[in-house]
This record gives sequence, C-alpha cells and structure tokens, in this order.
Amino acid sequence: MPALLRLLTVCASLAFVCPHASAQNPIPGFKPTSAAEKKAEAPSEAEQIQSQLKETRASLARLDQPEAETQLPSGISADALAERRRDLDQTARTLNRTATLLQSIPDARKAADVAKAAESDWSHFPEKPPYSLLLVDDLQSRRDASAEKASSSRSSLSLFQRSLENLRAETAATEDKIRELTAAAASAPDDAAAKWKLAAANDKSRAINSRTRFVSANIELFGAQIDAAQSEIDLLDRQIRAASKNASLSEDDITKIRQTTTDRIASLRKEGTELRSRTRQAVSERSKAKETLDQAAAKNTAPDNKPDPLLVAQLETAETRSDVLQFITDNLDAYASLESLTPDLYQKRREYLEAKSRPDRQAALQDLRAYLDRLVAWQTVSSNELSAVIADLGKQDSLSNLVTAADPRLKTFAERREILWEKQQFLQRIVQSASYQQKNLSRWIRVFDEAERPKTWDTWLDDSWAKTKTISRRIWTFELTRVPTATGTQSIELGLVISAVIFFLITYFIIGRLTRRLQSFAVNHGRIAEAQANTMRNWLMILAGAVLALTTLHLLKIPLTVFAFFGGALAIGLGFGTQTLIKNFMSGIIVLFERRIRVGDIIEVGTVSGKVVEINTRSSVVRSADGKETLVPNSVFLESQVTNQTLSNRRVRRTFRVGVAYGSSPSQVITLLKECLDRHGLILKDPAPVITLEDFGSEALVFALYYWTEINSKTDATIVASDVRIMIEKRFAETGVEFPKTQRDQNLLTTEPLRIELIGATNEEPLEDKKQLP
Repeated sequence: MPALLRLLTVCASLAFVCPHASAQNPIPGFKPTSAAEKKAEAPSEAEQIQSQLKETRASLARLDQPEAETQLPSGISADALAERRRDLDQTARTLNRTATLLQSIPDARKAADVAKAAESDWSHFPEKPPYSLLLVDDLQSRRDASAEKASSSRSSLSLFQRSLENLRAETAATEDKIRELTAAAASAPDDAAAKWKLAAANDKSRAINSRTRFVSANIELFGAQIDAAQSEIDLLDRQIRAASKNASLSEDDITKIRQTTTDRIASLRKEGTELRSRTRQAVSERSKAKETLDQAAAKNTAPDNKPDPLLVAQLETAETRSDVLQFITDNLDAYASLESLTPDLYQKRREYLEAKSRPDRQAALQDLRAYLDRLVAWQTVSSNELSAVIADLGKQDSLSNLVTAADPRLKTFAERREILWEKQQFLQRIVQSASYQQKNLSRWIRVFDEAERPKTWDTWLDDSWAKTKTISRRIWTFELTRVPTATGTQSIELGLVISAVIFFLITYFIIGRLTRRLQSFAVNHGRIAEAQANTMRNWLMILAGAVLALTTLHLLKIPLTVFAFFGGALAIGLGFGTQTLIKNFMSGIIVLFERRIRVGDIIEVGTVSGKVVEINTRSSVVRSADGKETLVPNSVFLESQVTNQTLSNRRVRRTFRVGVAYGSSPSQVITLLKECLDRHGLILKDPAPVITLEDFGSEALVFALYYWTEINSKTDATIVASDVRIMIEKRFAETGVEFPKTQRDQNLLTTEPLRIELIGATNEEPLEDKKQLP
C-alpha cells in the first residue's frame, strides 16, 4: 500500500511539473482548450492577487481560532504555530501592498511615455530670445530636482535588485525543503505532523513568493520612474542650453524679484502677528499650570510629598508650547532676513554681468562668496536645531510608549508632540530656503569662475597654485567630528588624523627595524634560538603597536572619545566577526606565559605531531619529521589533549628488539648488548640502559633493549638505532652468536611412486633401466 501511494504521488508530481506533456497526449474524447480561450479565461494579475489574498486571510482566520493551538498534531509546538501565523500575516500584508503598487505602475509608465514624447517633440521656446536668467534658474532648479529623483530611484532600484537575489536564494532553499517534506508525507500518509509541516512550508513559500512579487513590482515601478526622470533631465538640458545662449538679467527681472520678496516678507510678518498672540496665550497657560501645581503641592499631605504626575505633565507641555512659540516668533524675523537676501543676490549677480573690468567683476564675485558663506552658516545652524528637535520628538515618542491608553498624561504627550512638530516644520522651511539659495548661488559662482579662468600661462599657474593651496587648506582643516572634553568640545580635523597616521607608521617602522636588529643580535650571540626570537619579536611588535597607538593619540591630543561613535558597530562586528580570532589571540597569550608549550618542543596534538617552530598571535607552526609544517590554532592547545615530549626534560626512552638463535647463552647475549649500548656516545648513561629477555619466539630468543636519548638538533633516533644494530651485528659475528634462521618443513605424499627422469643428456645413450622408487 505505501508503494502504491508513492507511485500515485510521483505521477501527480509529474503531471504538475509537465503540463505540456499532458497537452500533447490528451485524454480521448476530451477537447483541449485553445490558446486564445486560455488567454481569455486567464485571470489578471490583480485578480490573482485578490484571490490569493482571500485564501491567505481565510487560512489566517482558521489559525487564529482559539481551538487551533489545542488541535495541533503531536510534535508541533506553539512556536511553530506562531511562525506560521506570522508567515500568513506577512503574506496578506505584502499582497495588499502589491495590489496597491500595481495600480501605480501604469501611471508611472504613462508618465514615462509622456516625458519621452515631450523630450522628442520639443524644438524651441515659443518666445523669442533673449531669455531671462530667471528662466534659466527655474529650468536648472527643475533639472536638479529631476536628477535627485532619478538618483533616489536608482538607489532604491539597486536595493530591491539585491533583495530580489536574496529572495531567489530563499525560494530555492524553501523548494528543497518542500520536496523533502512532500516525500516524507508521501511515505507516511497517516502522519498528521508531516502534513502540517508540509502545509507550513507551503505557507512560507507563498510568503516568499509574495515578497518576490512585491519586490519585482517595485523594480518595475522604479524603472519607469527612472525613465521618466531621465527624459525630463534630457529635455531640461536642451532647454537650459537654448535659454543660456542669449540670457540676461534685466531691471524688470530685479523688480519682479523684489516684489515677490516683499510679498513673502509681508506674509511672514502677518504670520508673526498671529504667533505673538499665540505666544501670549501660551505664557498665560503656563502660569496657570504652574499655579495649579503649586496649589496641589501645598495641599498634598502625603509622606512622600510627590506632585501629581498629570499636573507635572501639563506644566511641561505648557512650558514646551510657550518656548516653541517664542522660538518661532524670535526666529521669524531671521527667516524674513534670509528671504530678503534674494534681491541682493540677484543685484550682485547683475553687477557682475554688467561689469566692464576684471577688478569690478572680482569685487562682485567676492561679495557673492561672502553671501555664500553666510548661507552655509545659516543652513548649518538651522540643521543643528532641526536635529535637536528630531531628538526631542524621539524622546517624546519614548515617553508615550511607556504609558497606557488609559493614562491621562497621554493627551498632554500628544499636545507636546504637536507643538514640537510645528517647530520642526518651521526649521525645515528655513533649511529649505537656505539650501535653495545656497544651491543657486553656488551654481552662479561656479559659472563665473569658469568665465574668469585666466588666459595666460602665468596667471593660470598663479591662480591654480592659489586654488590648490586653498583646497588643500580646506581639506587639511576639514572637521570630521567634534568630541566632548573636560574643558568643552574639541574639533577633530582631517589633517590631525593624517598626522597621527603618518607619525604612527614612521615610528612603527623604526621600532620594527630596532626589534629586528635586537633579534639578530640575540640569535648571533647564542642567547636564544631563531624560532623563539621570532615569536618574541612578533609579540613585542603587537605590544609596541598598542602602546604606540595610545601614545600617538596622546601626543596629538586626540581624545579616545573620538572612537565612541564607532563603539556600537565595533562591538557587534568584533563580537561576531572576530570571535575566533580573539579566542586564538588570547589562547596564544596564555600559551606564551604558561610556557607549557615552547618553541623547539616536540608535541603531539590530535593527528599532528612534530616540533614547534613558531608561536604566533593566531596560530602556531608544527613541523613534522618529514618536514611538513602544520598551522595549529592556539586555542587547540587549551581545548585539546596535548602531549609534550619535552615539557620537563628532553630525555626520551627508545626501544627495539633483537632475536638470537636458540642455543645461545642469554647471559652472554645480554652482556654483548649492554656493551654495544654503553659504547654509543649518544645513549645516556643515566638512566642506564636495560636489556631483558622478553619472549621465547617460535624461531628465536627475543631480547628487548631499553635506552634513553636526549632530543636535540644533533640526535636522530633513527640513526642511533641503526648504529646500535650495526654494532650488535659486528659483535655477534666476533663472538659466534647467531641470528635465527628461518626453517620450513616440506611434506611429501608417498601414496604413489615418485617418477625420476634425467633430462638434458643429449650426447649420451638413453637409460635402459628406469627405476621407480617405491
């Protein structure tokens, strides 16, 4: 029965995998559906998603029922059920997002087609030249916006493409698991747990497939957006080139800019009037909240005398509202001043364009650069304020997450968040205005610098040298970060870091040369072995590098807190990425200080045996007797059983056996063997050699020779044993002691007579009589 079920499963799988084969061999009497009918009957992608979404929600509803956990098959845990629920929930949410996303793709394609058609159809402006520089600025701003949009879309597209590759790998792994579970379920059709696991794997596969479809839809959408943005960029580039040929800045343009700026400042002043009214009301509410809290504190007779948390929260909210409104009111005038710079910038631009001499142009250009520095400072300060507000919003969100929905303070937290949002929006307006003017001014200065490029070699070299020095100075003094110190904050500049690196490298090189000379001196004068000296030099260089790094930071007045920014990332990266490296490093330090294993020792660890020739920071080198070198991680010496033949002394006992023929005198043989061992200069006298009659062999008396040698570079155990054997052979020959000879017994079957013939007697008469042995 199980074999029949497996056969049916295989047939069903083949029918599912090979639908074309079924189409080529239709069932008799069945009319196949034509391709046109199939296409007409096939549901759209949106309908497929809605159908899958309906099925997924139904499956999730079944698993969310209270009895679902109690009806789990044996072997299925609650965690597995929760994971399956998460997969279904993720599938539903992803399908819903994909359905919404698919509705945007046709609009994006249509926008790309419209942009491409507009780019190909445009030939010239309807107005005749000359054109206003205001038109050029507007076109350039639109071009920058399209370029930023295209860059953002390309970045997102690259991210989704990488995600798609990861999803394909997950899909392959999930399909392999489904095949395994399908085979397991087919082999055990009554196993409910196997069927449940197969269904869970299918749900996970659907979750991955839904994510894959969502990512693919995003890739398609971003591709259409990139095409549209690129078409817009091409069109704007053509329009900018056409408008820039005869562009000018007239007095009417300046008047228009002044009028626009005046209207904007008037609007800001009107906004300021409203803000001042709100500020007075906020200050009054703060005073009332403070009075209410003081009255409650006076009436509080509790032993701990803690104020009411709700009143405290209301007072803090009132203070935040009054402070934020006062901040916006005070900075609104600054915002108006920022907006009032626009006519001045265009006036300086016009002065440069109408200047007749180079000094006049340089003066106007210098004024524009001064305005640019002011805008950069303005944007920097406003960006810092914006970052602080964002941090306050994050802190406020954390407070809101700590209270329940029934807590009365939740309303005050929401009010505080709203007023902080208002401050954030105000600062974003200032940053956006400063950024827009800074971008325009930077572009003007870049164009003017290009026009002022010197025409002679002398002036070109002078200007180039001046620009090079200016750029080098800016790079050298570029502020990487600021770190807090005991006296305030300290700026960490790029030049300071480069100086630190150069100082470290030069000093480390000098220390390396000195330690190399010290190593050569110690080895040449017989103080230490070459391998031990090399190991000590490596460890000394590591110690010197660490001390030198700290000394370099101290001499250059770079505080260690500069690296606090990288602390979290380094902790995670070093904790997981260098776990094994640190373990081996610390093991190497322990091995070095314990001195249980030293350079020159003969050790056996696992399947590796040989002489330790190096002990490095991560691993040690063990050289076997045949010259092969094996790298052994230092942690192995602490985690595994290690046999050190030279730990306490370098003496080692050797053994080999000698057989003599029966009939020899055992005492005489022992005396001769003892003489041979005593005569060899590399065999130790203490402990003295020992010779024993070990066994009565089948062909010889077996004697065992036990002797001690010292492990060093001059002693080879194989050669010593060979020398002793040669001496024994010579001494036995002199005294007549014989080695055993191999004996073999030959058995003849005599059941039949043996026939004897003489072959090869060609010149002799054949034998007349052939005798047979009985």
